[in-house]
Amino acid sequence: MPDDVPQPEQSANLEPNSVPPEQAVSPAPQGPEAPPEAPEAVPSTPILAPAETSVLSPETPVSVTAPEPIPVSVPAAQSIQPNPRSFLQKALDAIQFRKRAKLEKIIKFVALKGSTTNDQTEKLLRVSDATATRYLSQLVKEGHLKRVGPDGNARYEPVSGSNGGN
Repeated sequence: MPDDVPQPEQSANLEPNSVPPEQAVSPAPQGPEAPPEAPEAVPSTPILAPAETSVLSPETPVSVTAPEPIPVSVPAAQSIQPNPRSFLQKALDAIQFRKRAKLEKIIKFVALKGSTTNDQTEKLLRVSDATATRYLSQLVKEGHLKRVGPDGNARYEPVSGSNGGN
């Protein structure tokens, strides 16, 4: 750098000149003895209403009313944790609802056709062989259907006295 360029003076006082020393904020101590800085909470300050003025002419005195603070309630930040069991219960209820709808569909189909097989139930509900077997077994236990025929060629018919539509 050329020597003829004036360098700005570096002063030991880092405080701005316009702030009196008693109003200056000292920096927080740094290092292991300094406590970690916590985030400051936003203070709730009242919102002030605009001042009312009435001016009639340049000679009339101005009447000013003091602003009235309007209380503002700021809700505290609450960490609302939903109960995991409520989600589980809702999921189980939805599964049971869909299962009950499929069982009713089987009952209506049997009432319409007179009987059904495991294969027909698989195709009707688009489910696996095991699921169709469980659904038909449940309807037999509940008394809506009765099983007729040997194991390999079983058919399911409505029980006399049971209504087809529920």
